[in-house]
Amino acid sequence: MRKFVISLIFSFFVMTTPAWAQEFYVHGGQTENTGSHEEAFRWGLEYRQSLSEHIALGLTYINEGHIAGHHRDGYEPQIWFRTNVIERKLSLAAGVGPYLYFDTVTPNQGASRDQHGLGTVVSVAATWYTESRFLYEIRANWIGAANSFNSVSVVGGIGYQLDAPPTEGPLQKAPRETTSATGNEITVFAGESRLNRSESSDSTTEALEYRRGIAPHIDATIGLFNEGSNNGDRRGVAAQAWAVRTYFADRLSFGIGVGPYLAHDKNRGADGSTTVNGIIGVTAGYSFGDHWMGRVIWDRVITNYNHDADIFLVGLGYRF
Repeated sequence: MRKFVISLIFSFFVMTTPAWAQEFYVHGGQTENTGSHEEAFRWGLEYRQSLSEHIALGLTYINEGHIAGHHRDGYEPQIWFRTNVIERKLSLAAGVGPYLYFDTVTPNQGASRDQHGLGTVVSVAATWYTESRFLYEIRANWIGAANSFNSVSVVGGIGYQLDAPPTEGPLQKAPRETTSATGNEITVFAGESRLNRSESSDSTTEALEYRRGIAPHIDATIGLFNEGSNNGDRRGVAAQAWAVRTYFADRLSFGIGVGPYLAHDKNRGADGSTTVNGIIGVTAGYSFGDHWMGRVIWDRVITNYNHDADIFLVGLGYRF
């Protein structure tokens, strides 16, 4: 189910040509713990948008695989400084930014635990632009994290220019979007959740969400979640603010949201416990007509009691 939802989100990007989007990449390669020199497979997904000829912004999700005692992933927002040569077919760039990571730490004895933190990522990249709008990239990365391990990685990637540039090479600046807010939307979801612990298993999840566009590019949601028995019978309500874009004649939307998640975990303590957690999500939605639409969501629940979880949902919604 998780791979299916990720594939759906990726397909929404690649199979459409939105007026706002510019470049989307899939990366894969090797990462190395600089302390133990152990290696693992790393993969990532990135959206990158130009601000000018020489500056771009990127947001990357990376998964650093399994290093002994660690399974770390997270989000990398970066600012890129670049120069474009060989008639703008080759872009040479350097990027820097914070790394918000989530590390499932598994000691030799005892249960695994969730470790969160902020690190720093520095990257250099060479990107080749083709006439077909496909891109080929080689990138090297260094991650420094004071409370976790440091790593270096080399990855290769394939990208796609979702907005056709007027000239060869990277689009110099994103076109301005003038689409309206989302409106009102009620969606029923089903999917699965999984605690970010080595000993956990998948659990069937249901959710109900009300979404309203409160301004162009901004949605607000209230969601009810039942994460299932394998996640400690956790149930709760989340409020999220979303940065959104609509495109493909307003039929397709993509958003990134964050907010608090008030949830009761039945199996925490003798009588259960209610806790305010954090929640970060990405979503893609597609309208089938004036009212009906489909939506996928990938939420990350962030806790302070070793019950972080990923929630993957597919839903049918009604707009009014």
